[in-house]
Amino acid sequence: MASIHAQQTDPPSGDDPSFNKRTSIGLSPRRPTAPETVQRPPEAGGRISGWWLVFWLCVLLLTVGALVLVRILPAELSWRDALTLFDRGAPAVHSAERFFTDFTIDDEAFAQYIKPGVASMQVLPSAGLYRIDVWPDYLAWTRIAVVENPPLRLEVAAIVDMQTPNGQVALLGRFEDEKRFYLFSVDGRGRFTVALHQDGVETTLRPPTPLSAIQPAGFVNRLSLEDDGASLRFLANGVLLDRIEVEPVSTVSFGIGASTDGSDPAAILIDSIRIRKP
Repeated sequence: MASIHAQQTDPPSGDDPSFNKRTSIGLSPRRPTAPETVQRPPEAGGRISGWWLVFWLCVLLLTVGALVLVRILPAELSWRDALTLFDRGAPAVHSAERFFTDFTIDDEAFAQYIKPGVASMQVLPSAGLYRIDVWPDYLAWTRIAVVENPPLRLEVAAIVDMQTPNGQVALLGRFEDEKRFYLFSVDGRGRFTVALHQDGVETTLRPPTPLSAIQPAGFVNRLSLEDDGASLRFLANGVLLDRIEVEPVSTVSFGIGASTDGSDPAAILIDSIRIRKP
């Protein structure tokens, strides 16, 4: 146990009233003097420097984690979509995806249609494809049952059959019915076209235009049609093909289809369809 040694310069006097009072209650005659060596608390700077090391270590770990996350996520995945992967408790309404099918299961969302000499459309679950055969002078189409406020994005992975390069994959925007819609298409020759269909009349907005970003027949084209409520943007394999201004609306809808610009029937193979918030 530590002890305190009081230093006295003069012996206590029995005549000192304070001496008698302290000793009568069991205290030392005089208060101990302060020690000659003053003990000070450690400098605060040392502790702060230690916390800085912890802070920079946390920054380094977060940076490494972000770099690893960027490498493992798909290149086409947006940050908004990536964040939803970790928000498991969020209600489904907050999900960016509104519709998706890869045709590995025939859920009857796309009904079979066969009319000889006009068109044939059917799901092939064993191949994971939606096949559309169409004859000249016809447009075979299917409306996707998603109607929502803009912005909304339709994404389609499709192939023009190698044996029918005259075939055209069609994405339909503002598709309320067969009387009025915008038609965005690519063909097996690497060209794209934009047209407006209104009351049975087709008005060409962009004639067939070749572009190296479009894959020829036999290869997959990843097509996108985005409606922000005031304009339509058409993309192929991540490259913007065209953008047109349209009348503002509060809800948008899409469709897919196929046609041919030749004298022979054509076949289109749809690999997947997705509708999501951009």
